[in-house]
Amino acid sequence: MNKKAVIFWVLTILIMAVIFHFSSQTAVESTDTSNSFSEKIIRLLQPITNIAEEDIPSAVVSMDGAIRILAHYSVFLLLGTVCYLAAYFTKDMRHIYKSLYSVGICTAYAISDEIHQYFVPGRSLQISDILTDIAGVITGTLIVIGIIVLIKRKKASE
Repeated sequence: MNKKAVIFWVLTILIMAVIFHFSSQTAVESTDTSNSFSEKIIRLLQPITNIAEEDIPSAVVSMDGAIRILAHYSVFLLLGTVCYLAAYFTKDMRHIYKSLYSVGICTAYAISDEIHQYFVPGRSLQISDILTDIAGVITGTLIVIGIIVLIKRKKASE
């Protein structure tokens, strides 16, 4: 296995470990993490939005669902990207097979992550989270494939 493959497999495992860490948080801890992130975004945008200080707590609560969906989508987009690159540098096969391989790994991880959450106090297994995770994985995979194809086309035309 070449160096690039090892690097991307290590990154894949590290991202999975980060996901596992966040999934291990109790419902209260998870809400605190989500609300803290939302408040930082609101305060960053406060000069543009002119939101009043007393309206920040309600804005944080109203952003919770969107922040959680975005977090799932983004972290699994990153996982899909890195896992595809790990497969790309490991396997000598067509893009479609590499993508099915990496999407399969990431989908299995998304499902296992939700099962893990089921056993964490106050958390639950959400099919919608699994679907959001898979959407992120597929998007990340397609972005990388698109970039690789463009790079190869450019090199071929030179």
